[in-house]
Amino acid sequence: MNGVILCEGFDDVYFLGYLLHKYSPSEPRWTYDAKCRGKISAMYSFRPLGQNETREIYRRGSDKLAIWGVGGKDRFEGALDDIHKINVNYPGERLENIVIVSDRDQNGIDEVLRRFEDRLQVLGWNIRLNNNIKNKITYAVEEENYDICICPIIIPFDESGALETVLMNAISSDAQEDAYVVKEAKQYVSKVHMSGKAPKYLQHARERLKAEFSSVISIMNPDRSTKRFNELLMSLDWEKSEYITSRFKLLLEIFA
Repeated sequence: MNGVILCEGFDDVYFLGYLLHKYSPSEPRWTYDAKCRGKISAMYSFRPLGQNETREIYRRGSDKLAIWGVGGKDRFEGALDDIHKINVNYPGERLENIVIVSDRDQNGIDEVLRRFEDRLQVLGWNIRLNNNIKNKITYAVEEENYDICICPIIIPFDESGALETVLMNAISSDAQEDAYVVKEAKQYVSKVHMSGKAPKYLQHARERLKAEFSSVISIMNPDRSTKRFNELLMSLDWEKSEYITSRFKLLLEIFA
């Protein structure tokens, strides 16, 4: 089985790869394969990476999975075009499960889903997508039918925001003490932003969200406060969080 997870950027790739490895219920686990270099099948390779893109290949036995950071929320369409081309030209080695993990930011989930549907329709795949479930579609190549599943996970489910919102909610759900840290970190970032005394910083909501999350981790794990963001991201045992598991259980259903 070959599959692909599309996501926005580097941090998402690291986090999702970490979860897949940890969620593997038994040996063999999903493991990063540095030797693949974009080649997920003997029949084809992914195209070379563009600016701000990253891609990691994971292997479990004979199964392979690509986690592809497409370089931003407005660049999923190009990756979907590439996946469609692979599946049409190599249906016997097709990417059977296509997961799309995307931040909703300030948009409604339906709005994000419709954007993906519009692109898939241009490619000839007419499908109505529902969030956080497997959406099956059958397509034909040379009069033979092939099945794939397209699985969007648009986060957060219940509010605007991004991956960091989900992670801070998970931290808050663990203990009252941790919830206090999250609340105070958010207030601190908001105070700096609203003061007007540092106008060149925290201009965008995305930057403020990352600053909130980094502040939380720096308080909870100060020994790693000077690490790079992806190392901060990996400083907690996310796989032990019931909140995280509830948000990413579709990954378990598909790839466990």
